[in-house]
Amino acid sequence: MILYRKKTIIKIFKALDSEEFQGTDSVTNAILTKDVAHYKMYWKGLLGLGNFAYTLNSVVPIIVNLVISSYQLQLPTFNYYFLSESIKNEYFGLLYAYEFFSIYGIMMYDVTTDSFINGILFFSITQMKILNNKFRNLKTEINSKLSRDAQERIHVTKLKECLRHYDSILTYCSDVQSIINFIMFVKFGLGSLLICVLLCGLLLPQTMESIMFMLFYSMAMVLQIFVPCWLGTQLIYQSQELVFAAYNSNWIPRNEPFKRNVKVFMERAKTPIVIIGFKLFPLSLETFTSIMKTAYSFVTLVRNFQEEAET
Repeated sequence: MILYRKKTIIKIFKALDSEEFQGTDSVTNAILTKDVAHYKMYWKGLLGLGNFAYTLNSVVPIIVNLVISSYQLQLPTFNYYFLSESIKNEYFGLLYAYEFFSIYGIMMYDVTTDSFINGILFFSITQMKILNNKFRNLKTEINSKLSRDAQERIHVTKLKECLRHYDSILTYCSDVQSIINFIMFVKFGLGSLLICVLLCGLLLPQTMESIMFMLFYSMAMVLQIFVPCWLGTQLIYQSQELVFAAYNSNWIPRNEPFKRNVKVFMERAKTPIVIIGFKLFPLSLETFTSIMKTAYSFVTLVRNFQEEAET
């Protein structure tokens, strides 16, 4: 994604830094500042969760081994079953160090990629909030000392600014769609498969360490699917709100060009902005619910086969 869509990613960053995507008054500046703070909080939480899982998986066993001499230290992830026990024991330190640092790199890679994908989705919602606020503020009266024609021209100018902002958001969302189109398909496909496998693994006899690993891993997979679905639903909702925001713009006393532009915009805004994964499924909470229902049905089917086999 990073290499193949490099130019589009740079275009997105430039759009986020453009004047059209910045706040124009105290309210829109407050919306932008608040959402930036929320995104930073999300990134810190994701980074903290990743480091906690890494520490639990790779660092804690070393500490336990140093404290409890009888505890047998195992490799963090892969046990290299194709190697003999003598070779694994001889190079155990090197193998553990290799996995120790590799897992941390993969964890940081996952955190960075997830925060980037969710971030570009999140700030599209932010721009929708700002645009909604701009349309609602179109009903604000202009200086009454101006003539009616001058006031109407100012209202039309402000409306055109909103329409240009909307066009920029559509271009931005189109670029986001092109970046994450295939990635969402891979992410959701593998995530759904892993959730099913992990839930089925919990039905089998496991050690406490394996159960804890599967629980944390399944929670991570659920979050990886849930967050983009929630953001996609919020984007749909905010884009639909544009129709009501435009209707609240006090368009009734305005002149004909203003009304005509508002009508055209409302017709366009009736079609919500939906991010789709590989032209197969929308990023929405309905998709997330469907995945979880399918995973539960699969686990129930496996459980029924187990019970029949036991009887």
